[in-house]
Amino acid sequence: MNRLLVIALLMSGFGLVAQAAEASYEDLIRAKINQVTPKADVTSIKETPISGLYEVMLDDVDILYVSSDGNYILNGHLYANQKRGMVDLTEKNLSLGRGDKLKNVPQKGMIVYSPEGKTKGVVYAFTDVDCGYCKKFHREIPALNELGVEVRYLAWPRSGLGKNSVTYKKMQKVWCSKDPQKALTETKLKNKVPTDVAECETAIPEHFKLGFQLGVKGTPALFSEDGRQVGGYRTANDLAKDLGVM
Repeated sequence: MNRLLVIALLMSGFGLVAQAAEASYEDLIRAKINQVTPKADVTSIKETPISGLYEVMLDDVDILYVSSDGNYILNGHLYANQKRGMVDLTEKNLSLGRGDKLKNVPQKGMIVYSPEGKTKGVVYAFTDVDCGYCKKFHREIPALNELGVEVRYLAWPRSGLGKNSVTYKKMQKVWCSKDPQKALTETKLKNKVPTDVAECETAIPEHFKLGFQLGVKGTPALFSEDGRQVGGYRTANDLAKDLGVM
C-alpha cells in the first residue's frame, strides 16, 4: 500500500479516536451535572486554558468548572493573569449569555429615560422603588441622559411578587400609570405613588424572573448592552466611563 495513504489513514484514525474521547468527556460531564442539578440545561461544554478542566454553561447564564471525568466541580470565577492585568474569564463569557437575554426583552415593558440627543450608550437597571440606592441612582438619570446614556428600567421588587408585597403593588401602579416615567420619579423621590390607576397587565413578573436568571440578588443591578454586570449604584460620570461614552 502507498506509504502516504497509510499515514493518511492512521491520522484519520487518530482523529476519530480524539473525537470519540471528546464526546465521552461531554457525556460524562453532562451525566454528572444532571445528577447535581437535574433541572439545569447544559447549554455548552468548552475547554479552558487549564488542561483537564472544562467550562460548563448552564441555562446560558451560569458557569461551573468541571473535571473531564465529571467528579470535581468548581463554582467560582476563573481569572487569567495577563500582561494588562487580571482578566475575569468567567465574567467575560457570562456576559455573552446575559447580553443575548437582555436584547430579547421587549422595550415596551420597560420604563426608559432617553437622551434628547444621540444615544451613545445603554444601561439596563433592575430596580425597586423602595430601595435607597435605587433612589440615589435615579437622581443620576438627568446627568446620564446629558452624557448620552439611555437608562432602561426593569422591575425587580425585592420583596417578591406576592399579594403581601407592598413594593410590588406600588410598582404595578407605576407601570400601569399613563406617564410611567413621571410616576416612577415621583414614587422614588417624593414617595408619591399614583392612586387613580386602573389595573393592567405588566412585564414585572417577566422582569423579576429574568433578574434571577441573570444572577440579580439586590437592587439596583446594572448591566451594559453587551451583558457586562457594571455594578449597583454608580455615579453618572463613573458609569459613563465604564460604558465607554466618556
